[in-house]
Amino acid sequence: MTGNRWIRLSAALGLATALGCVKGEQANQSADSTARNLTLAPTESTAAMRDVPAQNAPPAEPPKPPPPPKPAAPTSYTLSAAKMVHYPDDDTTLLTSPRLVSLGPTKAPVTITALQAVVSSNGEHVYFQDDVRVTRSAFGDSSELVMRTAFLHVVPDEKLAMTDRAVTITDAATTVTAVGFELNSETREIKLLSHVRGSYDPNKAPRGAAKR
Repeated sequence: MTGNRWIRLSAALGLATALGCVKGEQANQSADSTARNLTLAPTESTAAMRDVPAQNAPPAEPPKPPPPPKPAAPTSYTLSAAKMVHYPDDDTTLLTSPRLVSLGPTKAPVTITALQAVVSSNGEHVYFQDDVRVTRSAFGDSSELVMRTAFLHVVPDEKLAMTDRAVTITDAATTVTAVGFELNSETREIKLLSHVRGSYDPNKAPRGAAKR
């Protein structure tokens, strides 16, 4: 009896140990499977990140076109001559038979001629001399006007002409003499400085002149 009991007890212990090992292995296998499942299964945040489409960068703005070039400034005057001689020592230029035309925006041009003229080094001043004639062309109800003198200082950019010499001014019906003269070719204003004398013949005036 004693021997059989020992055998039964040993067998029971062996069976229990075997069952414990099997259960341990099953538990380990279950844990390993769960671990593998946890490792392989994507998390919700990862899946959500994969479902969000990639946002495209905003398109670059096209380059702005360059501004249009500024229109060229209109020509206000022209200066020509039959002959031009430049002097490097003082950078002046001597003109033979010069002709300067001042181009007004709305009224008739003013033309200045002489036997000769000197242009300053920077071109800002022109000195006409000998048989100087300033002619304003006729326009509207105004007849042609001519001024004669021996010397005339012209500043083309400022549209000014002046002299301190004797001058004679004539148009269709008027003759005026004076000493000293200033002309603004843009406004067409004439200023006589001293010793002014004149005569006017209304019979020679152009039509409409009396209304001016």
